Amino acid sequence: MGYWKNPSVPLSKRYVPAKGEHIANIVTQAISVTIAVPLWLYVLSQVYNSTYALTVFFLHGLSYILMFLISMQFHIVSLFEWGTPRMIRWHLYDRLVIYFIIAAGYTPWLTIPHLHGLAGMHMWWLVWALGILGAVYSIYLLNWSKVLETTIYTTYGVLPFWPLYTAMVPGIEHIVYGGIAIIIIGVPLFKLDGHVPCSHALWHVCVSVGCLWHCWAAYTYLVPIAMFA
Repeated sequence: MGYWKNPSVPLSKRYVPAKGEHIANIVTQAISVTIAVPLWLYVLSQVYNSTYALTVFFLHGLSYILMFLISMQFHIVSLFEWGTPRMIRWHLYDRLVIYFIIAAGYTPWLTIPHLHGLAGMHMWWLVWALGILGAVYSIYLLNWSKVLETTIYTTYGVLPFWPLYTAMVPGIEHIVYGGIAIIIIGVPLFKLDGHVPCSHALWHVCVSVGCLWHCWAAYTYLVPIAMFA
C-alpha cells in the first residue's frame, strides 16, 4: 500500500485509492470550484438585463459548480468513510450529476434563438429525457459495468453535437476541443487507477479544462446572441 498509488485490481472489483490520491481528488475539485464560482458570477453580471440569457446561463454555470462540489464531497467522504453506506450514496450522487452536467452544458447551444429554432428545442427535450433515463440507470445499476457506464457517458456527451454542427452554430467547434480534453485524454486516465499515481485526480484536471473551455465558448459566442433574445 503506497501513499500515491495502491495496487491495481480487476475490473470486477473497486479500486481503493491511496491516501495521497484521496487528497489529490479533493484538492483538484476544490480548485475547480474556486475558479468556477467567480467566473459564473461574472457571466451572470453580464447578462442580467436579459431574463432568457440569465436563466440559461444560471443553469449552465450552476451545473458545473454542482458537479465539482458533489464530486469533492464524495471524495471527502471516501477519505474518511470508505465502503460505508454514506460513501455509496455520495458515489451515486457523483454519477447522477454527470448526466445533469451534460444536459445543462448543451442547453445554451440548443436553445439560443435565431439559430436553429424548433429543431434545437426538440433536441433539448431529447437530451434532458436521455439524461433522466441515464440517471435511472445509475440508480438501479450503479457499478454493474464500469465499461458500459463509461460508454453511456461518452455516447450521451457526443450525441447532441451533430445537429449543432449541421446547423453551423457559431463556436460549436469548441465543444469538440473541450471534448478532446475530457474524452480522448481523460477517459484513459479514468481507467488507469492503480497503474498511474493519482490518475483519477488527473481525470479531474481534464474534466475541469474541458468544462472551462465549454464555458468560455458559450460566453464568447452565445451571450451576444442571447442578449437580444
